[in-house]
Amino acid sequence: MQHRRCVVGFKVGQKVIYPNHGIGTIEQIEQKQIGATSLPFYTLRLASTNSVVLVPVANASEVGLRSPISSGECEMLVRHLADDFRGAASDWKD
Repeated sequence: MQHRRCVVGFKVGQKVIYPNHGIGTIEQIEQKQIGATSLPFYTLRLASTNSVVLVPVANASEVGLRSPISSGECEMLVRHLADDFRGAASDWKD
C-alpha cells in the first residue's frame, strides 16, 4: 500500500481530515493577529461535534490536516482489512 503525501493548500468548502477528530469542512481562510504578526488560519468546522477549530496554514501539515482518501482507496483498504478478518467465536471462551 502506498503512503499519501500530505499536500497543504486547502480551499473554502473543502472536506478535510483533522486527526483524532475526523471530518471537517474548511469554512474560511482568515488572517489573525498574533502579537505583532498577522498569520493565515484555516477555520474548519468538525462534522461530529459542530465545533470550530483554527489551524495555522503554516502548521497544517505538522498537525496532520489532510484530504480524505478517495472512494477507490477506501474500497481497497476495506478489502485489505477483510482479508485478515476472522469472525467472533461462537463460544466467547474459545
